[in-house]
Amino acid sequence: MTRGYLNRPELAAARFSDRNFGNYSIRLYQTGDLGRYLPNGELEYLGRIDEQVKVRGFRIELGEIEAVLHQHPAIEEAVVLMRETESVGDIQPDAGVTELRQFIKQNKSENFSDRQLVAYCVSSQQPAPTITELRRWLKNQLPEYMIPTAFVMLDSLPLTPSGKVDKRALPNPDRIRPELDTAYIAPTTSAEKALAQIWTQVLRIERVGIHDNFFELGGDSIRSIQVLAKSQEIGLNFSLQQLFQHQTIYELAQEVNITEPSSLLSRKTEKFSLIAASDRQKTEKFSLIAASDRQKLPTDIEDAYPLARIQAGVIFHSQYSPDSPMYHDIFFYQLRVRFDVECLQQAIQQLVNRHPILRTSFDLINFSEPLQLVHEQVSVPLQVEDLRFLLPTQQKQAIDTWIETEKQRNFDWTCPPMIRFFVHRLTDESFYLVLSFHDCILDGWSTASLLTELLHRYWALLHNQTYPLDLSPTITYRDFVALERSTLESEECRNYWTQKLQDCITMQLPRWDHNSLSSTNPEIGVLNVPISSELFWGNLGVKKFCKA
Repeated sequence: MTRGYLNRPELAAARFSDRNFGNYSIRLYQTGDLGRYLPNGELEYLGRIDEQVKVRGFRIELGEIEAVLHQHPAIEEAVVLMRETESVGDIQPDAGVTELRQFIKQNKSENFSDRQLVAYCVSSQQPAPTITELRRWLKNQLPEYMIPTAFVMLDSLPLTPSGKVDKRALPNPDRIRPELDTAYIAPTTSAEKALAQIWTQVLRIERVGIHDNFFELGGDSIRSIQVLAKSQEIGLNFSLQQLFQHQTIYELAQEVNITEPSSLLSRKTEKFSLIAASDRQKTEKFSLIAASDRQKLPTDIEDAYPLARIQAGVIFHSQYSPDSPMYHDIFFYQLRVRFDVECLQQAIQQLVNRHPILRTSFDLINFSEPLQLVHEQVSVPLQVEDLRFLLPTQQKQAIDTWIETEKQRNFDWTCPPMIRFFVHRLTDESFYLVLSFHDCILDGWSTASLLTELLHRYWALLHNQTYPLDLSPTITYRDFVALERSTLESEECRNYWTQKLQDCITMQLPRWDHNSLSSTNPEIGVLNVPISSELFWGNLGVKKFCKA
């Protein structure tokens, strides 16, 4: 049929192979289709191997969504794709944002790209079914996380010369309001207008009516949190539960009796003015540790405070299982931009100088309780590996080998930072930026914010511009630890949860003391049961057949 892909040797090597069958050889092509042999000798097509995607932690078979759409009496054809939005973080730059986003090509960690499912449908009747109708049809048969965020109605699906759906030619969803069952009614009150503006920003839709359902417009739990945060910034206070109960702007504005945004926007508040004076004192440096511990601190420490509960947990498990990379994250970002080692090194150092958590070490044994120590100065080297002389397949192999090696490199709690920066150069105009860090200092939101700030700083240095954000952060991790400890000591919080959980039944699970487990008569053990490839693919076929 063909010898390979024109001018793409790495793809040809991955998809084509030569096989010997006795006295003759044949060139085979890996189509990427998934099938199985039936007992009668027929080959059953089960779908595509590459149609499983991961969106917000859920593994999803796109073919299952398409199958349910095809069952709708008004849908003739349907294709579901995973699309990624442009968002790279939560810092809004005032210039250069388009160019900055253009050179961010790929995030192999899957944590910070805003992925969404998009359904492309061709209707067999006119008028075509509304988005509301299609959502309800899917919700009756699929879990919530498999419902597409956006629907695009087409006259026909684009095809390749071979007759397959040309997925690259499918358009991105428009920013216009989708066709819903409800008519568009513009907001009138100040509260409705403020909420409509926030929904427009979060949902990336040009206009939102007051009777439009938040979730039918593409909202989900993550976007609900974004709406809540943006609303609270201008004084519109309501809970997530209220948003889930009152899913239109009209209902939400009436239910929570929101104060006029115009008066709220002009309201000024001082830092920490909304917390008690006793808690405010706890945000001062060294205020969370004993005087005896402060006397033992090294001279280069600018702050020290106890560990948060979640930090203590991940550090404990990291020490308990030192060979496990469970809490060691390695994130890749492919950048299409000129590489300047001095600019990137300077941007990294600016980042470390600004954020105390990046200058933090941990002392678990020398004080009255485990402490995290913030050092005045920490130098962070940037390690660069040049892979430009390798073929793409060789680059991938080299990077995969490097990842396995990096996974085994533990962090020294006494030596900050708990993050390492790497660059793998691919071409003269592209490279991988790699963040390798421990979960005790960063979570998903903070990593996204950190990456965004780093890229903006690098962009500014490349173009001899001044990055505007040089002030110290308003809130530090010490403030979080202080509030957590205040909550743990609060009688009000204890009474609340006691009342909330009074009807819950506590399940007593057996404890396993790993150190005292008898080797001669163990009560708990591990049983590995290998399964054959035939059984694995057979189970997968049953799953497809049952739509499980």
